Amino acid sequence: MSDPKNPMPGDLHIDASDLAVVDLTSNKSRATTKLPDGYGAAIDNVVTASPAMLARAGIDSTEVASLSDSRTVTARAESLRPATKKLDELVTHTIIAHKGKMGGTLNDLATQVKRRAKRDPNGDELLAAFGPLLEYTGAPSKKAVATKVKHGVIKPKTKTVAKAASTSASAPAATTPTATASKVSNGTNGAS
Repeated sequence: MSDPKNPMPGDLHIDASDLAVVDLTSNKSRATTKLPDGYGAAIDNVVTASPAMLARAGIDSTEVASLSDSRTVTARAESLRPATKKLDELVTHTIIAHKGKMGGTLNDLATQVKRRAKRDPNGDELLAAFGPLLEYTGAPSKKAVATKVKHGVIKPKTKTVAKAASTSASAPAATTPTATASKVSNGTNGAS
């Protein structure tokens, strides 16, 4: 691990306390003058100019000092950028890894609860106790089934699935596969 004031990519401790950071809103960021590449030579020209030349050009020495300070702050911020980008990447990967671990664990636990509920004499009570867990882990499956029914890939097995698919369909109810299937199943074939 390197010095926190001069971090390397991969370091977990970055000390930017010496940097006067600025937090711009998106509007202010867009309104800020953009500095094209190659500005270094222009700044060097102004900073190294003699006081007599600056006076003749009408350039105030405080503006020159401010320009030099801004270049120093920018250089310091840019020196931190590789390490901060890597730290952001590491934090993001840590979040992804642990969310994946939590998802796998929740799915395993839900499977275990369902398996035990089948063998337990009071299985409904066990399922009710873990209702939020089972609802959460079962939601993607329910959504997938509803989507397949909506697009006519599969036929609905229950009225609840058919109703969910037909209410979420963008086409009129009479032309959806579920509406057609229900008319055929009751023997009316659409006749009134």
